[in-house]
Amino acid sequence: MKKAILVTLVTVTLFSCKAFADEDKMVQFEALPAQVKEFVNTHFKGVGVAYAKEERETFVVTGYEVMFTTGEKVEFDRTCAWEEVDCKYSAVPASVIPAQIKDFVAQKHPDAKIVKIERDRWDYEVELNIGLELKFDLQFNLIGYDS
Repeated sequence: MKKAILVTLVTVTLFSCKAFADEDKMVQFEALPAQVKEFVNTHFKGVGVAYAKEERETFVVTGYEVMFTTGEKVEFDRTCAWEEVDCKYSAVPASVIPAQIKDFVAQKHPDAKIVKIERDRWDYEVELNIGLELKFDLQFNLIGYDS
């Protein structure tokens, strides 16, 4: 009986801590780190910000997200480096896209535009408005296509 009560108590405690610890926090755009604000002001100048938030796990900021009134979204990691730029209905600003990726897409898919780009420590993923997804390594070599 004591064991069952202890297991129940531990389970409830873990779920309570997890639910509390993973709360994102809405913030004013002005309260974001300088690097995030600079990126937004450089690449999305004149576009209204719908909301900004700090992403949190276990009481630690793990990233930031900025959503624009036009539907575009930018996600940043905890060091304020961009991880994802998702423009859904319009092209990702050319100033965000590495030149090698921009040139590859222009050469191989001249009528397509990049509507989403993601990067992590292993690769870049690019989504085109024609339904193709391209994957590049960190040296901008094409790894493969996905549809």
